[in-house]
Amino acid sequence: MEDFPNYHPMIVHFPIVLLVLAAVQQLIGFGVKNKGFHYTILIFAVLGYASAYFAAAWRHPQIEREMVSAAAQLIYDEHQWYARWSAYLV
Repeated sequence: MEDFPNYHPMIVHFPIVLLVLAAVQQLIGFGVKNKGFHYTILIFAVLGYASAYFAAAWRHPQIEREMVSAAAQLIYDEHQWYARWSAYLV
């Protein structure tokens, strides 16, 4: 954990992994007739969505725009753009 300046990669990006995993499993699930497999998809999707909501609402770090450089602001704005689209697509 010392390699990360904050918990952002673990708290914010892990839900995205769960949602992508649920989507891939859902594509595979069209050919699988196993209730356990479909319950796993449901669990991944619910956990991914709930943890993404938690991360966005309470744990996502915010920056003070006047405290960072213009390059950092551009990177942050691009990150926020992708984050918003990820939320809208879910």
